[in-house]
Amino acid sequence: MPPSWRLAEDRQPLPLTETGYRSHFLPGGIVEDYGGVEGYVRVWLDHEAESPDWKKRKDAARQMSLF
Repeated sequence: MPPSWRLAEDRQPLPLTETGYRSHFLPGGIVEDYGGVEGYVRVWLDHEAESPDWKKRKDAARQMSLF
């Protein structure tokens, strides 16, 4: 398997998806309003990282479970 297809050992979950995949369709011009794709995704990630569900999942991942 080529190296680019291997999963990174230090991979981390994202607040946008539980599976690692997400399709998101937007009206034209919105992405450009944030300076391009990287700027839009960064704002989106920051916004979702503030959600109570994500904070709960993040805290649960820090605490190891015996069961």
